[in-house]
Amino acid sequence: MPKFNGFKEDVLKCKNLLALEISQAAAEPWYTDRDDHPARKRLAQLRRQHLNEEDGHELAKVMSSDAHKLSVLGRNAAGARKLTRLKMESLCFDAFRIALLDGCARTRLEDLVPAAIPLFVGMKLEGGFLGGQVVRFSKNLTCVIGGRGTGKSTLLESLRAASGNETRPGVVDSAVWPDRVSLIYQDEAGVQQVLTRGKMQDVVNETEPDGPTVVPIESYSQGETASTIQHCDKDPAILLRFLDGFVDLAALTATDQRLNQGLLDNEERITELQREVATTGAVERSKHAADGKLRALTEENAAEVVELEAKLAKERMFRTQLTQQLKRLTATFRSSLSGVSELDQVIATEASSLVVGADEFSRVLDLVRGYATRIRDISSDIQTESQKVTTSLASLLREWERKEGETQAKIEAIRLDLEGQGVRLDLATIRRGARDATELAQRLHELRARTALLNEAKRERDMLVVDRTALKFRVFTERQRFATALTLNLRATITDYAVTLKYHEGNLSVELEALPSMRLTGGWATSTPSAEVTPRATCTASVEGKVGPPPRPLAAALICLTKTVDQSPRRAPVGWSVRGLVSARLGRDAIRR
Repeated sequence: MPKFNGFKEDVLKCKNLLALEISQAAAEPWYTDRDDHPARKRLAQLRRQHLNEEDGHELAKVMSSDAHKLSVLGRNAAGARKLTRLKMESLCFDAFRIALLDGCARTRLEDLVPAAIPLFVGMKLEGGFLGGQVVRFSKNLTCVIGGRGTGKSTLLESLRAASGNETRPGVVDSAVWPDRVSLIYQDEAGVQQVLTRGKMQDVVNETEPDGPTVVPIESYSQGETASTIQHCDKDPAILLRFLDGFVDLAALTATDQRLNQGLLDNEERITELQREVATTGAVERSKHAADGKLRALTEENAAEVVELEAKLAKERMFRTQLTQQLKRLTATFRSSLSGVSELDQVIATEASSLVVGADEFSRVLDLVRGYATRIRDISSDIQTESQKVTTSLASLLREWERKEGETQAKIEAIRLDLEGQGVRLDLATIRRGARDATELAQRLHELRARTALLNEAKRERDMLVVDRTALKFRVFTERQRFATALTLNLRATITDYAVTLKYHEGNLSVELEALPSMRLTGGWATSTPSAEVTPRATCTASVEGKVGPPPRPLAAALICLTKTVDQSPRRAPVGWSVRGLVSARLGRDAIRR
């Protein structure tokens, strides 16, 4: 039926259609939301709407032999002995029909079943409470049954420790702990490796000394899951951390820490610049007063003296700044060329174990040695030239100071001439006034430059906030992707209920709310010993009942993901947190915590 006409629509909308037979496993996504063919995807959506099926429901896919001769019986169209597995409680048509209706959980194409999966083959414990015990693990399910104190928790923690995973404190390396735990691990390729851990020692790979010593596993000891459920209503971050353990957020978290540190550094820079820029008004007033004093002195027949003193004050400041800049410049050149320690480290690298790149590394060393030699020669030449320049600069600065003495003598001659005319000048006051006016003018110039830096820092903060907001949305997207996948997996595993996990993006920060001096609704900082943040974000998770056995107690957790909206340069916690409401709904009844 290559055409997607009304006839095919009627077939797909028929409630008696329970499955589709396909000839190759590559067609498994057909007539689902995962189908890349828009016409087939549309028909799948049309069927769900017509039959009022839940979102994501898919028609079961089956592959059969359809053999026309005995030689191909039990083989698929490609000739492989891989058909379809059905999970049925009994061999009857009703059970077959239920398996097709619940295809996600009860129907599997054997072509899509992994040929091999990583697993633990067995574990041996020597010494301690469980000394001499040898455990052989099933490929499917291994149950450890025993009364209180029989060593169930010790066995699980031994598995955790020997596989290099995090363990529960208080049990590992205790008095009952085994002296040695040996664990056999088999990877996807069927290769086995023996991992051992001695008491108070690290894990060792006995098969490959340089091989892996950590096999990440998902494990929960006694009380861990219960603790998560019991405390997540008071601290929803517990549930978020639990769920984040299944999501790879390492790169995003590292980027978030970098952006967060950038915001804190930016905040310190803004605070410092604001403190300096805030003095601009006072400096302007002082500058205006100093200029007024100089004008008053100018009107007292001392115009020429005041002008010369002002020029001398400006030149002294300019010469001081120039001297400092030249010292920094020469020091920078000397430090940049004074050593080649990094190059020496490359030259001293031990490369005797290289096989493939030995020739290339030899050529690299030749280049580095030649480069280091040239750097040393250049460094010696520049050091000599720098010494000559420093000597010349010192001579020029002394000549500059000598000329300043000539100007001082000219000022003194003018003073004596005015005194002969009966006009007395207070040179100390004139020099102090000229110096103050010059220094205040320079300070005002620096503050205006600081104002430009402050504006730039604020623009940088805006960009950091935008980047961090976008990053948090990416984190939310990754979590939501995990929630979608988990929901589909739960739908394929749990047959009596439909469990849905969702994240909601909000604007609430638990860390910000917890600050005792924070009340966002009334301003930044108050003396109120509690905090109020409104509105609170809440959400629920539902577990819809299906036709089946009597309802069992079941709780589904739904996370409300929130973020801090950074609107102030103050040092407030900048981060994301959670508010959650754990709930379960069995039919129409709701249980809320």
